[in-house]
Amino acid sequence: MPDTAVTLGAALDAAAETLGAARIPEPRREALRIWSGTWRTVPGDAYLAREQAIDESQAAALEAAVARRAGGEPLAYVTGWTGFRRLLLRTDRRALIPRPETEGLVDLVLARVPRGRVADIGTGTGCLALSLAAEGSYDEVVAVDASTEALALAGENARDTGLRITLLAGDLTHPLAGSSFD
Repeated sequence: MPDTAVTLGAALDAAAETLGAARIPEPRREALRIWSGTWRTVPGDAYLAREQAIDESQAAALEAAVARRAGGEPLAYVTGWTGFRRLLLRTDRRALIPRPETEGLVDLVLARVPRGRVADIGTGTGCLALSLAAEGSYDEVVAVDASTEALALAGENARDTGLRITLLAGDLTHPLAGSSFD
């Protein structure tokens, strides 16, 4: 039986070729990001392990992820992870991908309301609520979303990060009626 083992380097080269053909910018870098994001490693580790063989399931998973990315799916949805401030958060189609521009909102809240009770309305992944819980000195951080799927994702991120937030289902501020926040 012939040896069908493929090295990580060969798999990444094939991935970069597919991504390049799909006009994805910086296809080699993107291939590394897909590999490292999928297996929660750093791109440098993959680069150093280029000569190591990967098994068929890893090769198939990389190929499937690359096909999704080549088809236009956002990288964060393909890998299932995104960075937000100091946190690594799960992300998928249940919520919008946290935007880098939103990170500045955490700085504004921390500067203007450094303690007390705060609420994140339309929490999605929970990125704002979790960042405030991680970086602030709040008595309570409440995360509200009308989407039960998004709240489930925020709950997964809370568990993964070990941060405590209160999750409430409802439209805008309706679940907060009668409550007082800073």
